[in-house]
Amino acid sequence: MKKDFVDVYFDPGRHYTVPWQWGTTGISVNTKYYNGDIDTWAMVFDPPDEVKGKINMVSEMTDVIAAGLYYLGYPQCNSNKEQLKALNAMLQKAKKNWRTIEYGVIEKLTSEDVYVSHNWNGASMRARLQVPTIKYAYPREGMVTWMDNVAVLKGAKNVKNARLFQNFIMDPENAALISNFARYANGIEGSEKYMDPEMVTAPEIVPPAHYKAVFIPPCSRKVTEYYTKIWNNLLK
Repeated sequence: MKKDFVDVYFDPGRHYTVPWQWGTTGISVNTKYYNGDIDTWAMVFDPPDEVKGKINMVSEMTDVIAAGLYYLGYPQCNSNKEQLKALNAMLQKAKKNWRTIEYGVIEKLTSEDVYVSHNWNGASMRARLQVPTIKYAYPREGMVTWMDNVAVLKGAKNVKNARLFQNFIMDPENAALISNFARYANGIEGSEKYMDPEMVTAPEIVPPAHYKAVFIPPCSRKVTEYYTKIWNNLLK
């Protein structure tokens, strides 16, 4: 396992979990329609005229709200009511320029139903392999990093087999096979030599110098309730 993924906040020292895949949540842009500065959340919250009405946001409350907070320069897991009011107002205004709030992002981009979409890096790569003009943006204001993990559940009936499976997916060659299929990076040391060559240098997988992203721990129940109100208001 790569050392950066050993002391994670949700399992310090990795006693119960192992990495599956990890990635970022940014923006996919079809540069056929807009080829200016795309490394900013303004692409979805205050977009250029060329893409207005052709924008999709993923239907994930925490991802959308995190992006909005980064754009406004506010902290994550935010309970400041004035800042949350500003966030709500900004999202409502931005929504007028969106076409959809949906999953199925790859299909929406490759069919050119939308020109811009809030998106995950692996999905953006899969879209680019079909439409080469699609580019993955890394908003300079900040962005979410996430990791899917495999955990042994409390009360598991066959812990031995569960751990054997964890060891199996931590084998570098097996981890590479998973990455080659899903188009996301993994946290396993030595897996790169088994990956498709295009994965090792893909701009969606290898971030630029200005990239800054961190894992965001789950917010408190109070904050989540605030976010849910904003999200429900956005979906009306």
